[in-house]
This record gives sequence, C-alpha cells and structure tokens, in this order.
Amino acid sequence: QHQQHQQHEGQHVRAQPSGASPTTQHTVGGRQLHVQTTKVDELDPESRNVNLLVKCCKVMPAGRSVGAMAGVDPKALTAEALIGDETGVIIMRCNNAHAHALIQGTAVQIFKARVEMVDNFMRLEVDSRGGWLEVTSSAPYFVPNLRNNLSDIEYELCPDEPA
Repeated sequence: QHQQHQQHEGQHVRAQPSGASPTTQHTVGGRQLHVQTTKVDELDPESRNVNLLVKCCKVMPAGRSVGAMAGVDPKALTAEALIGDETGVIIMRCNNAHAHALIQGTAVQIFKARVEMVDNFMRLEVDSRGGWLEVTSSAPYFVPNLRNNLSDIEYELCPDEPA
C-alpha cells in the first residue's frame, strides 16, 4: 500500500477522494460505448483499468524525434507526455505509436490505462494487454489544471496494517 507524501508549505497533506466518476458516451471503432471516465485527480498508485478523457500538454522528447530512432521496438517505452484534464495532470509513459499520436493541445481518449510507480512517483501507462488511446475532436472544451501535477507527489510503500 502506498501512502502519499506531499510537501505543501512544510506540511504533509493527503488528497481527499473525489465523488463518483461520470459515465460518458464514446465512439470507438464506429460504435457508441458507455464508458466510466476517471478524472485525473482520482488516480492513485493502485489505479488499474481506468478510462480518461485528457488533453496532451507536452511530449518529451517530441514525438517526431522518437520515430527517428532506428531499430526501436514500437511497443517499447520511448517518450513521456504530460496529459491532463480540468482536475490535474500526470506524466504518461508512451510507446512509439502513442508518442506519434500525441500532439500538444489535442484531446485524447485513453482506455484501459494503469498507474505504475517509478521511483515512488506515479506514471500513467496504457495497458499493453488490450489498452489503447484515440485522438478525438469531439471532446468538450476544458483546460488542463497544470497546478495539480500528480506525478510530482512522492509516495512511500507502507507495510499493511494488521486488521
């Protein structure tokens, strides 16, 4: 179990869970699906199988230079992107195909993602076993909340407490 440690003016604070996630309708492969969408600020170190509607804020390194790397396995993690919604942002670890699809300012639907811990910090990954992302032009207008970066929060692994 991970416990959050966030420095805020010398104090440790814990994030409070948000309300229930909304169910939204998405067009996937020409079909209408009702999908429960998770907000970025609802993610935690144990998050699995989550669907998000986010905007790409930044890709590091730029998607075009990733494709220039010769002999790179297209499923290998080759870039990171800062993505987010109106509640917060998180760094997403991208494979070559995802890095090419992500362009700053575009809205993206992410399906079957999970949080992975990297050096005690959260990173979002699209699950290689059935997850995917799609660039969408039908997203409602929103501005990602850059002031709430979940990838800046350090966690520590705590032993399970006895019942």
